[in-house]
Amino acid sequence: MPSIFNLFVEHGRLCVITNGPLKGKLVTIVDIKDHRSALVDGPEDVTGVFRMVMNYNDLALTDIVVDITRGISSEDLAKALKEQDIIAKYNETPRAKRDASAEKRANLSDFEDLEYANYKLKKHNWLKLNLISLSHPINKKDKKLTQQQPVHLKYTKELYAEETKQENQDVYVKVSKFLVFNKTKTST
Repeated sequence: MPSIFNLFVEHGRLCVITNGPLKGKLVTIVDIKDHRSALVDGPEDVTGVFRMVMNYNDLALTDIVVDITRGISSEDLAKALKEQDIIAKYNETPRAKRDASAEKRANLSDFEDLEYANYKLKKHNWLKLNLISLSHPINKKDKKLTQQQPVHLKYTKELYAEETKQENQDVYVKVSKFLVFNKTKTST
């Protein structure tokens, strides 16, 4: 019977510490103590974590497994990590990239933070103007696809009231989280 799990606690498994003062540092499982904890080692000269027993709840397993024997010494573990280029492999994973990006974002100065916020706002506005207009919602009455034209966000109730008073025009307004659309019903 196939297993639903694809990551197992085993000696040589590279892990990331998720809680405590060593949060975000890499460790390798050296030996399994019991069903709740394992002996892990950095080693200290490579990742800055000394050998200790850690609870599984404080570890996040990665896909990377180091080819080591059970209960290996810190010096031999450091050699194995360097020979197999494990730290470089980990730095290529999406989790490592995400953590590096979050750390970089947390260390921004106030001015850099403001520049980043302005960049995100410009990016959002560009997406709103260029990509949202490509969507084609289904007209509920006709069950046909109809073209929409984006309207500026300052679309007020007064403009809506004026448009509904116009003759020979049935106006449907869709309000989503960010945009207001004005759509005229096609005559059939």
